[in-house]
Amino acid sequence: MQSTKNLQRCEVKRTGPAGQALPLLDTLETTDRKSPIEGASERKRRSRKVAKQLKMIGYEGKARKIEQCASMLYRRSFSCGHESHTRHGQWESFYLCKDKFCPNCNHVRSLKLSRSLGGALERYASEQGLHAYHVVLTFLNTDSLPDYERIRRQARRLFDSGSRVRKAFWDRYGYHGAVMNFEVTVARDGRFHPHFHVLLFTERPIELIESGEHSGKFQNKVNQELSDMWLSITKDSYILQGQSFEFSHMFEMVKYLTKGVDMIPDEQLSELVEWSSGRRFISLIGKLYKNEQLKQLTEAEDMGDSECCPECGCNEYVDIPMRFDLARGQYVDDEYWTGEIIGIPRRAP
Repeated sequence: MQSTKNLQRCEVKRTGPAGQALPLLDTLETTDRKSPIEGASERKRRSRKVAKQLKMIGYEGKARKIEQCASMLYRRSFSCGHESHTRHGQWESFYLCKDKFCPNCNHVRSLKLSRSLGGALERYASEQGLHAYHVVLTFLNTDSLPDYERIRRQARRLFDSGSRVRKAFWDRYGYHGAVMNFEVTVARDGRFHPHFHVLLFTERPIELIESGEHSGKFQNKVNQELSDMWLSITKDSYILQGQSFEFSHMFEMVKYLTKGVDMIPDEQLSELVEWSSGRRFISLIGKLYKNEQLKQLTEAEDMGDSECCPECGCNEYVDIPMRFDLARGQYVDDEYWTGEIIGIPRRAP
């Protein structure tokens, strides 16, 4: 066990300038196959690339926030001996910017949502005896970003009973409700590719392909029915994909707005920044909309700070500071840091 003296030193390390308390934001989980530190370093490198690009196209304030984001991390080491988790230190220049275009903050947000909202939805589905499916609604690729409210209404229309065809289809499966999350990427043809990821809940099971490489996906006739309805609503978009869903994959469902923002050309990035300002892209529909707990979770920003080892529940730990080393392009333990940290010179030994 770690001594009390070591634990007290840990608290000193978690104090900012002039004795200011240093909050810690727990990410706990990682979906990276790399180690947590390797994954964090990669996202930090991508964040710096995004910041540089935003600065070049005139968004200097936004670029500065993203550049400074998560400049310091902690490795949490529990006294039980289990491997530590990566935690973000936050004070003045060491903070989470929470910008829509920060790869690091998007990752943290998705982890929190997948853990909180995913857990709540899994319990809800179990209590209600519901079946869960992942449906992707695609739109025609466009040179400019679409009217979001218009395409959101189109997505909602697919699940309402506004026509006899749709009502007959959903009555067959007992449509209950859905979670919709919007995402936009840049396609190979260089145009925007907007689409919705929908977590769909029904009271009765939808027919699935049972074996082969397409196992778990909607039967072709079911997918065709949905695609025909989708085309009748959008007039130009007909690709729709549905498959069974496991809540362990919730992280993929709640990724934020865009993947690979660091790969978007300047002109499109500028348009996306303006277009997305002030918008939220995750919503509940059907009976899920009436559930206040689920609504609060979709809007939650911070889940709080876990103080226990997820392996055994031990609550004694030390936090080892780590800084992003500009020269190496990765996080290193504080004692091995050799350069500057976002313009803040190394402290004298």
